[in-house]
Amino acid sequence: MRFNRPSLSKAHRNLMAHPTERAPRQMAMLKVKIADGDRWIDVTLANISPTGFMVRATVVPPVGDTVHIQHRGTMLKGEVVWVTRTRFGVQSFGKINLSELLAKVAIDVKPSLSTSRQQGKWWHWRNR
Repeated sequence: MRFNRPSLSKAHRNLMAHPTERAPRQMAMLKVKIADGDRWIDVTLANISPTGFMVRATVVPPVGDTVHIQHRGTMLKGEVVWVTRTRFGVQSFGKINLSELLAKVAIDVKPSLSTSRQQGKWWHWRNR
């Protein structure tokens, strides 16, 4: 059995060679639109952080492409840094204001699981 490894951009491979602390992710599952030439296609923004986001889509752009994502008047731009068959990761060109973006859909920004562990708090699904 052969496993497909995600494709990575050269910039992303360099980051992996010199690991840095990963920004905390916020689960989102937002329906957003991505620019494809002169038309907009519906995709799902699966998670987001101040430095990037992961998108689920039926068709994924190639690594290195610049993508434009729109959600309720907010535009996000970045470079595709990895892809799989139905997902791709984008490193944002600027810092993303999570509170502003998620406030448009009434989602509270909650600390990630790793942030809670660093602060010594115990997380369990029943305590949500």
